[in-house]
Amino acid sequence: MPRPGSTTDRAALTAGTWGLIEGTHTAPAGAAQALLVAANMTGTPPAGHQCYVDSATIRIGIPEVASVDLYRRPITTPTIAAYDFETADMSGWGAPHAGVAVRTNSKSHQGSWSYQLTSDGTDALGSHVETVKILCTPGAEYMVDEWIAGSSAAKDTFAQLRFYDAGGGFLQANNGIGKPPPGPGAWEYRWAVGTAPAGATHMTLLAVLDSFPTAGDTIWVDEVRVRLVNRAAGVRVAQGLPANAVYDDWRGVISGVPYEYRAEVRSVIGTTVGGVWTP
Repeated sequence: MPRPGSTTDRAALTAGTWGLIEGTHTAPAGAAQALLVAANMTGTPPAGHQCYVDSATIRIGIPEVASVDLYRRPITTPTIAAYDFETADMSGWGAPHAGVAVRTNSKSHQGSWSYQLTSDGTDALGSHVETVKILCTPGAEYMVDEWIAGSSAAKDTFAQLRFYDAGGGFLQANNGIGKPPPGPGAWEYRWAVGTAPAGATHMTLLAVLDSFPTAGDTIWVDEVRVRLVNRAAGVRVAQGLPANAVYDDWRGVISGVPYEYRAEVRSVIGTTVGGVWTP
């Protein structure tokens, strides 16, 4: 039986198959600790009945949005390389690591196509897809951004930059924030920033499936690009917008100039999160 004050998520699973059970709950007033009971067989299971559990996690949820400030700046750093997978030309990508990768129209964030990686489960450190080497300049700061969707809501995904010397020797990797997708198959924005170290002549862009992927775990990648980092703060064009607001900024822009925007979000508990710049 559930303990007093507990909440339960239930699912009927088919014998011999894995199933995802997940739920979102709010801690009641006065709560100081949370206990995750990863598995509980209800009813009266017969003797010898077995239940297997893998990748059990508990995470702090995202508080509700109270207000949003919106910032704008002109795009002054052109894109160095970009991949949207809308054509069959995959010459910009190398062989996948610990998995099989194919261009697919079964799922996309924009357009009709994306790049699908299915892990073979042979590397506990993760599976990834990686571009061919792209020219870079030592001391320059680069940003890769991309959209990733994952089949598992329990496996982290992240963007990564890697730097190499003229002989192809590995020098440095810069990881973005790793976290699971918001839900199975849901898209989320990922990015990573890194400064090319001394001796670097080339870089590559990666999409990584982490957290001990097993055979069959899948990610989809779309809208991958890299450019020099722009440190301009921009100007605030709107303040105190409600959640999910739509703001028309056409009066403040100049025709023919490309712009990008960043949202700064305040939550109902007083925390502030600054978003990344996106066109």
